[in-house]
Amino acid sequence: MTTLNVNKKPIVGVIGRRIMKKSFASSLLSRGYNVHVYNRTKEKTQSLIEKGAVFHSTSRDPALVADLVMTSLTFLFFTVFLPF
Repeated sequence: MTTLNVNKKPIVGVIGRRIMKKSFASSLLSRGYNVHVYNRTKEKTQSLIEKGAVFHSTSRDPALVADLVMTSLTFLFFTVFLPF
């Protein structure tokens, strides 16, 4: 986990489904946050990448680099993609 520097905005990881992920990430990007996103299909995050988001191909990766992670997931997602 990274150490939060109080003089800069935190790195935010966004893991979500469809519209909620795009809404969270777009809002954060427009406010100058460094946003890292995950999606199984890179093309579905292309609009966020063009706005400055960093794409990750696994759901674990944004959490490894972010100071905080926002999620909006279904139960099915947790049981299939994030086995604990």
